[in-house]
Amino acid sequence: MGKFGIKHGMQALRSLAVVAACAATVVAAPVVASASTGSGLVNPGFEAGNSSGWSGSALVTSQYAGYTAPDGHYFAMVTGGCPTDTLSQSFTAHAGQILTGWSFFKANDYLPYNDSGSVQLSVTGAGTAATVFTSSINQVGSYGETPWQQWSYTAPADGQYTIRISSSNASDCANSSVIGIDLRSDTTAPTISASATSNGSPYTSGTWTNHDVTVHYTCADEPGGSGVASVTPDQVVSTDGEGQSVTGSCTDNAGNTASASFTGIRIDTAAPVVTFNGNAGTYGVDEQVSITCSTADSLSGVVSSACADTAGPAYAFGLGSHTLTAGAIDNAGNEGSGTTTFNVLVTPTGLCNLAAQFSTNSDVASGLCDKITAASQAAARGQAKPRANILSAFDHQVSAQTGKALTSQQAEVLTRLSTAL
Repeated sequence: MGKFGIKHGMQALRSLAVVAACAATVVAAPVVASASTGSGLVNPGFEAGNSSGWSGSALVTSQYAGYTAPDGHYFAMVTGGCPTDTLSQSFTAHAGQILTGWSFFKANDYLPYNDSGSVQLSVTGAGTAATVFTSSINQVGSYGETPWQQWSYTAPADGQYTIRISSSNASDCANSSVIGIDLRSDTTAPTISASATSNGSPYTSGTWTNHDVTVHYTCADEPGGSGVASVTPDQVVSTDGEGQSVTGSCTDNAGNTASASFTGIRIDTAAPVVTFNGNAGTYGVDEQVSITCSTADSLSGVVSSACADTAGPAYAFGLGSHTLTAGAIDNAGNEGSGTTTFNVLVTPTGLCNLAAQFSTNSDVASGLCDKITAASQAAARGQAKPRANILSAFDHQVSAQTGKALTSQQAEVLTRLSTAL
């Protein structure tokens, strides 16, 4: 028969064996919808049960000669053509995305017929390709084989890429060797959650704080998935305001993405304002003090305050300086305060007016006022003793009118204030 005839006879027998081994597992190619991974590959792991999305020639199977899919249920085989068969697909990837796959080579021929197989990735349209897997009969020997070998390829930049699986039959068109290919068929997005802290403590959405809010993202990929490639780092919100939110994302190595938002961030770092109004600064004993206190907080609002209005006759506060202070706290915990000071003093005119306000008898009021005026004039002339005598007469008249034109409380006030003149 000769070597060529013997070789082709053996090839026919081995080809029948390959077909028989695959007959129970090779799946027909129905028209089905294909999932797309984040990297843009269609039907990457051949989990559609066919090679839809790919260009070229391949058998899709669940097992062959002891090989089973390393990921999912199916893988593809490219047999050596005459001279080369290929399977390829173009896809979009972003810089840093990782494509993970597995390949094996099974020699169905013998040396010196050096069949070979390879897996290459390249930027679409560019001449240079990266070989991620290669084998040949020279490496594995006649009728030798490799196990599944895992490989990975990291996209160097955003762009369009092509993956090409080639199987070459060397020097003849018989006894074709096989290269197997399977890609990680991760089409499930990772899970991501967002949590926040403020001032070192957990922060709850919708609550007020007077510190920065730090949002942290936790990302996880499904068991057996391609793994997390990137996740948004912590984000710090430091601007005063309510209804603020941030969003982070997570990407796995297959390019699937997920995002999460943390909303309802409310920050108020400004203290509430406490204001006193209506303070005249200086009051005579015959005048009325009327000072109002108010609080304001333009963001989170005042939650508690010791602010109170102050009102009453000036003499009731006592002579001298008086300081009013009040504080307020807003819903974010900021504390604010305000203060104001007024003085109460007695003058002859003021005491005279007060006596007139107190007395129910105008003649009594006029007599008391005359004595105050006379005492003031004596003091202006430097006549201390006459001044003292006049004030003593004032006190006697007040005492005499207690319970009559004056109440006992009014009498006590007039007597006390006259000594301060």
